[in-house]
Amino acid sequence: FFFLEKMSSTIGTIWNPQAKKLTENVIVLQVTSYSFWQISVHIPSEETPFLYVTNGEVVHVLDTATMEFLPRMQAPRHEVRITSIMNVHKDMITVEAEFHHDNMKIANIIMDAHLPNGY
Repeated sequence: FFFLEKMSSTIGTIWNPQAKKLTENVIVLQVTSYSFWQISVHIPSEETPFLYVTNGEVVHVLDTATMEFLPRMQAPRHEVRITSIMNVHKDMITVEAEFHHDNMKIANIIMDAHLPNGY
């Protein structure tokens, strides 16, 4: 199970969430503001300790074995808003996103990217 918890703004920022493990099967993601988080979570089907989470602009990768976040990954342009993490397989991530121009949605797009080593 995966839960979202609002924390004090003095603990972290919207770009640097924190995570804590309540039990072996329950993880809480702590963020400072819910308004920035349209949570999309992807748990790969293969054995991996990684949990992939996005707030729309950044993909955070949580190593559930160490409860540490790996360096975040960001969409290539600020006009792209990630709406869903569709798949993670081997060294590839696939996301669904919206392309915006002048604060107006222009198109829905699907993007693939190679994950950095260790992700």
